Parts: sequence; C-alpha cells; structure tokens
Amino acid sequence: MAKIYVSSTRLDLKEFRETVSRAIRRSGHEDVAMENYVAEHRPPVGKCLEDVAGCDLYVGLFAWRYGWVPEEDNPSRLSVTEMEYRQALKSGRHCLVFLLSDEAPWPLKFVDSDRTRIEALRDELGAKHSSGPPFKTADELGRLVAEAIHQWEKEHGHTPQRPSLPELDLTAYINALTRRYQHLDLDALTPPQRDENLRQRLREIFVEQNVRENPPPVELPKEVWEKLQRDREIHPEDLPTGVTPEDILRARESYFEKPSRPVLEALTDPAHRRSVVLGDPGSGKSTLARYVLLSLVGVEGDERLSRAFEGHLPLLIELRSYAGLCSEAKDSTFLDFVEFMSDSEGWGLDRKALEHYLKTDGRAVVVFDGLDEIFDPEDRESAARRIAGFAGTYPKAHILVTSRVIGYKRKVLTDAEFSHFTLQDLDERQVEQFIDRWYALALDERPDEARARRERIMRSFDGSASIRQLAGNPMLLTIMAIIGKNQELPRERWKLYDHAAGVLIYHWDVERHLRDRHLNAPFIGEEEKKELLRRLAYKMQSGEGGLAGNYIHRDDLQREFEDYLRDRFAQPPAEATTIARAMIDQFRERNFILSLYGGNLYGFVHRAFLEFFCASAFVQKFEKTRELTFDELKHRIFGGHLYDRNWHEVLRLICGMVDEKFTAEIIAFLSDESCLPWSHYSSSVPPWNIALSIQVLGEVKSIGAVAEPARRLLETTCSLFDFCMTTNYTLNAFMDETIATAAQAVGANWPHRTVIIEWLRTPHWYVYGNYYARAFGRFIGALCKDMDEVRQLLTWYASQRSVEYRVLVPYALAAGWHDDPETLSVLEKIAESDGHSVVRGAALWSMVEYFPGDQRVLEWARRLAVNDGNGELRSLAIQALVTHARSDPQTWLLVRHRLRHDVDHRVQRAAYDAIRKYSYIYSGNSELTDEINKSKLTLSEWLKNEGFGRLGKGRGFEFDLF
Repeated sequence: MAKIYVSSTRLDLKEFRETVSRAIRRSGHEDVAMENYVAEHRPPVGKCLEDVAGCDLYVGLFAWRYGWVPEEDNPSRLSVTEMEYRQALKSGRHCLVFLLSDEAPWPLKFVDSDRTRIEALRDELGAKHSSGPPFKTADELGRLVAEAIHQWEKEHGHTPQRPSLPELDLTAYINALTRRYQHLDLDALTPPQRDENLRQRLREIFVEQNVRENPPPVELPKEVWEKLQRDREIHPEDLPTGVTPEDILRARESYFEKPSRPVLEALTDPAHRRSVVLGDPGSGKSTLARYVLLSLVGVEGDERLSRAFEGHLPLLIELRSYAGLCSEAKDSTFLDFVEFMSDSEGWGLDRKALEHYLKTDGRAVVVFDGLDEIFDPEDRESAARRIAGFAGTYPKAHILVTSRVIGYKRKVLTDAEFSHFTLQDLDERQVEQFIDRWYALALDERPDEARARRERIMRSFDGSASIRQLAGNPMLLTIMAIIGKNQELPRERWKLYDHAAGVLIYHWDVERHLRDRHLNAPFIGEEEKKELLRRLAYKMQSGEGGLAGNYIHRDDLQREFEDYLRDRFAQPPAEATTIARAMIDQFRERNFILSLYGGNLYGFVHRAFLEFFCASAFVQKFEKTRELTFDELKHRIFGGHLYDRNWHEVLRLICGMVDEKFTAEIIAFLSDESCLPWSHYSSSVPPWNIALSIQVLGEVKSIGAVAEPARRLLETTCSLFDFCMTTNYTLNAFMDETIATAAQAVGANWPHRTVIIEWLRTPHWYVYGNYYARAFGRFIGALCKDMDEVRQLLTWYASQRSVEYRVLVPYALAAGWHDDPETLSVLEKIAESDGHSVVRGAALWSMVEYFPGDQRVLEWARRLAVNDGNGELRSLAIQALVTHARSDPQTWLLVRHRLRHDVDHRVQRAAYDAIRKYSYIYSGNSELTDEINKSKLTLSEWLKNEGFGRLGKGRGFEFDLF
C-alpha cells in the first residue's frame, strides 16, 4: 500500500479532492490530504511539506486559484500549493498533475482576478508533466487519477504475481471451484418431468452484457423501460397511477444518459475497485459472478479479467449459503464461511493463512453473490454492513456484490464507496451470439441440425415483440433455447410461455414461504397457481389500456387473492386475508412473475406473462367452463378489440391455443373486406384486421388446416397492396412495418402462394414511390423466396422502362434471396447503372439492410454519401448507414462531416436528424468521443457553434435539440 499525497487549493476543488481520495482508496492505497489534519482553516505549512516528503506519490490538482501565500519564512512569496509541488520535486517523488480544462464551466468567484501567477504555474506544470488530458468534471478526474495510479503501479515494481500461499492448497482450491461452477446450472430451468441432460460449460456459452452506472431511480414495468429507451420519451397515459412524468424525467437524466458499457470493462476499471452489479431476476448476475471466478482460477476465460487481476486470489461467497451458516452460528464471518466450504467441499483454504494473506499481500477478487438471496430485510442489511466492513478491513481486495434491483437498499454500500451498475438486457447481437454458441454446443455432432435450430429460434424473435423482450433476459433466453431444441417456437409460441411460466411457477415455493410464517394454509399446487394468475391477468388486461394496463393496486390484488382463496378452498375471510398478504409480500421479495414497481402498484415483470395468462383465461372460459361461446369469442373479444393493439398479442395467443377449425373461422372473420370499408383506411385507422389475420396465421401449427381462409387472405392482401399503391398513399409505413413483417413470420408456409405468380404476371398496378416498393418487395420476398418463377418475373421487371416496376426489384431480391451469392452483385449493378435515382436508392438501401456486416457494402455506401452527384441519393445513403450501421464509429464521423460541409439541404437534414435521434449512441461511443475531445468540442457545443443549436439559427431546422 502506497501513501499518496493530494495537493490543491481547498474551497474551489473540494468535490474534486473527495473524488480523488475515493479513487486512491479504491486502488488500495492511503490518501494523505489536508482533510486528514485537525480542523483548522489553514493547515500547518511544515506538516504539509513533511507529509509530501514522506509519501510515495504526489497528486496535484490545479484550477484557476493560486492559493494562500503564507507571510512567514516565505521570501519567494509562494503559495502552499506551489510549495507542496516544489517539495515533491525536491524529494524526488513521482508527480501526477491534473489541470482543469480551459473549457470547463467555472464559477468566477473561484478565478483569481490577477491570473498571472496561476497561469505561469499551469504552463510549467503542463510542460513538465503529462498525466492525462485536462478534466472537466469530478467523475472524469476520478477516472483519470485511477488510470494514472494504475500505470504508476506497473512502472514502479507493482507487477502482479500469483499469490504465494504456501499454507494453502491452491491446486485443490482451483479444482474444487472448477468442478462446482464450470457448468451452467440448468436444473432450475427444466421442469422435473423433462430430463434434457444438458451440460453446457459456462465459459463457452457466456455472453458479455452491458451495464449502466447507478440503479434505475424508479421501478417500472419492463415495457415502460423498453419504450423509454427506444423512443427516448414517454407519455402520461403510458404510466400507471402514482408514477409521474417527472419520475421518468429524473430516470432519463440520471440513468439513460449514462453511457452503456461492457460489464467486464466496468469491473476491470481501476476506478471501480468496489462494485455492486444489480439486475432483474434471471438477468445473469450469478452467471457473471461465476465467470469472473473461473477466469481467475486458470480456466480459460476473459483475457481482460485475467490480465487486470493477474496474481489475485478469487473468492466467491454465495450469500444464500452464508445466511444458512449464520442461522446455525450467528457470529459467523465470511472467512468462517470459506473455512466451512473448505471442510465440506474441499476448497483447501486454511482460515488463518487466508486472513494473513488478505492483511499482507491483500490482492484478491472477492465476489459476494446474491445479496437479495437473504430474505429477511434486517439480515440483508446486516450482511451489507459486514461486506462494507470486509472492504474496509482488506482495502487491497477488489470486491463485487450482486443483487436484484427490486428491494435493494443502496445506502450502506454507497457510504462504503461502492460503485453501482445495472445489467442491461441482451441486445439483438448478444442474443444471436448466445443462440449460436448454445446450439453449436448442444448439437456439436450435428452442425446442420444446430443451424436449423438457430434459424428457427431467431425467426421466432423476428415474429414477436414479446418474445424479443423475453429474449433479453438470459434466464428466459436459456429456457427458449432448451424448448427450441425440441419444437418450432413460431408455430406454438404459447407453449414457450407455458413452459417458461411452468418453470417459474414450479420454483415459486408458496408453501415453504407460508410455512416459514407459521400460517396454516391450504396446498397451493401448480394448477392452483396458474388459475390464480389467469384470474389476475384477466382482470388487469380488462382494465385500463396502454402500457399502464399492466398494473394493479395492492388493495385490488389482495382482494383477488382473498376471493380466490375463499372460492377455491373455502378459506375463512380472516385467514384468507392473512395468507393473501403473505403471498403478496413474497412477490415483492422473491417471485419473478409478479413484482412491485412503486406506489403500491404490482405488475407482471414481463407483459408477455400477462398476455399469456389472459389468453389462457379466455381459452379456459371457452373450452372448459363454457362461460364463453364461439360467437362471443369471435365478435365480442376479437371484433371488440380488433383496433386496440394492446389486445393483439392476447388475441394471437388465443388462436394458437384453440383448435385450428376455430382459428380458420377467426381468420375468415377478420379478413373479410366488409369488416371495414377500405375507403375508411388511413394512417390513423390502418387495416389492422388484415395485419392481425396474417399474424394469427403465423400462430397456427397445422397451417394446412386453414388453407382456404389463408388463400382468401392472400388475395385480400394483394388487393390491399393494389388499393394502397394506386389510391391511398398514407399507409406506406403500416404496409412495410406491419403487413410485410407479419408476412415474413409466415413465409413459405403460406398456402396457395401461386396466387402471387398470377398477380405479378398481369401487373395492373404500379408502385407509388420508394416506400411502397420496399413494403411490396419484402412481402413478395417473404412468401416466394423458394420460387424460381417469381425470381424470373423480377428479372423481367428489372428490364422494364417504367421506374414504377424497376424499383420493386432490389427490395424483393434482397428480402427473398439475400442468401444467394449472386444477389449482392445484381444489387451492386443496379445501384451503379440504373438511370433513375429512386431505383439506385432502393438498391443501396437493400444492400445496407440485408448485408449489414459486409464491409464492401458499407464502404460503397459511405463513398456514395460523400461523392454522388445526386443530393437525394446522398441523403438516402446517410439514412441507410444510420439505420443499419449506427454502431460503427465511421458512420458518425461521416454524418458529422456531411452536416458541416454538404450544401444540399436534404443531406443536411438527414445528418441533423440522425444526430438528433441517436445522440445517446454518439455519447456512448468511446472512439467518436475521443475524436470529438481532440477537437475540444462536445457534441452539443459543436452543433451550437456550427449554427445547429436551438432552432437551428439560419438553417431552417426547427427542432429544439438541447
């Protein structure tokens, strides 16, 4: 442990000094600063200089005040701050110097009226020392100091080595940890009636997630967070009672504006030696803890972890097991737990030798996994205090704590200088990476079958927003992978939900919870739990619409539980009330399906479970209890909620559960053109009856059983395209995003697809504009990708003089035949040689959309965005790149260049809108941020200086960006 002296003027840099002191202590060293002296207005000069000489390292912070100049024994009239710096030089101490940026906003009261001396000192310091770029904020300074100290450690003999512990059997320890943690624990994700015998190695399946700093400041349903993150805005009608837009504004400012970063990058950051990783149930907290452990015990893991923590001893304390030990011996310490594990599982760690190592060498990575696994709130807070005490006793140890978000109280560990991070859901790329690895391992001897399983499960994500949302949770994604090994998810999605819910319900141990509370409760088995959740979902879905529909007040929830206990078990009212209250409390603490998210409001953590149980309730009423006739189901439920999108997922799931003969009648009913005259369709009243019919068709397992209504639906959909392309120009987005996307989920399974061939052979239509060409092309490509006759017709269209036909070709080819190696060459030829910019733009967009990872395509699009003579095409190239390659730093450098230099207002508009919409990506992109920092401009400053600030002065841009 080194002694590090912190020098600066006091009042103006108080917050900055505190941040630096924390960074030093987190690095395992002792900070020496004026705050450590007696509470005097001015510290004794002699004491300051003596401490500088006695320290191992000097850290100097300099803003715009020269500082106090002592009157006595000071012929050179130096300030104490400069004296400390000169003393460090005289004593041969290494100096780390950090200067406040010239561009940092700074109060005038903290700037010397005569800046001659401070400017001269800053010039000297800047010329002699280079410890990092100028800082603007306290957080930035803390990071710079931590990085500089880490570099100083490496350069001055602090090279990490494997711990020398002659009294500890490290070989036995490593073998024991590897044996215990190297495989994923899949038993809890597989129902007892199915033995999958799955043995997946953690290091081979692990996918690194992202984190954001700090926990979310308000607890909200999953879909509200998703909407907030996607759209960057929320409306009052989307929120449950008791949660205000001001709450959301605070959430956005303090949470989403923090850039997302890889979790292992955050954990290996020297500025975060003590960290808490928070997450939803099943979000991967324990998997992360074990992956960190395995990476440090010799098992192949992440190079960043092994490099950052080389020579560190890893320890994993499962707090659930530790709590069990404490129940037998109240005063058990964490080292007692390690000794217990050594005795019971052969860890080979002697308690005294381990304690001696932690107090002397001290290099360790200690993971406290599952703070939320300690159920009793008092015991949980006591464990948090013991963790804080452990961190103080062994300051050289890196410490990681994991806990679920809901119910976590951060004060104890915040006061102990722990950083907090929240795990983010897996994004699309991470989901694909997990699925690739999963099936490659599960079916390692059958690569073709593995590829088919991967494609099958990825199609299910494309076809359902609810499944995509579920897939972001690692535990639920694992459940999908398990069930996806044995069945086609898109055809029976309800079985996926039933499987996932069944697993979670199986592990919802109501009896044990009630028994622990000494309540004489009836046996509540799996079917009873499902029935209770069906009743609850039915009530909630039938309530207020919108995202706010996924909530119920605690009083209403308790009444539902009490009514069920009385109806089902004839429970006396007083006992029913007590049992219901205890069950609800368990939801707050443990259960994954329902949870409290503020204001005494409870909701399904994933709306998908609400929709599944609600659909199950309707099917139960229709098929078993006969409370609902088919006519009522068709007209009142489907007809009554046809244009309410909040009901569409429920309606689709119902069709997947009931017999195909009923689904066939529902499709015929929904797709009947008389359902709503086409003349009434508009952007505000789109043809949801057709879209929902196609979506329902995608739910049918035996699609041949609905062949005739599927044929009529296809004819109706083709006629709808005719109508939109020739008469109604306002539905282009709906036809593309909804109709064509729904058709992709059905694909080549659609019966009677030859209807399209005849339709294309007699083109009495024309494509009005580029947008309908995209929707029309995607629709054709989705249904006809295996039909050579359709591809020949498209080749014929490409040779026609009419641009209305030619513009269709790139979209249809890319959507249907992007796996064909010849398709990209055909698209490139169209993009280069077609005489119309709309057709060339269609080819460009199709290439970027369907070949996003192809560097040749991206380079071609970048070149077009800068050099093409057509401004409309340059604008389209920017939109294509931002839409499909916005994670690439080169995209944003190009966008910035076009906004600055292009003279065409369409190109400027495209670049401006891109930066405005995706500024959060820009701010989280380290490479681009570095480029901007080099020019000493933040994004907002640069845009303001270029005239793109408020109201875009003089440029005609009417958005309030800042």
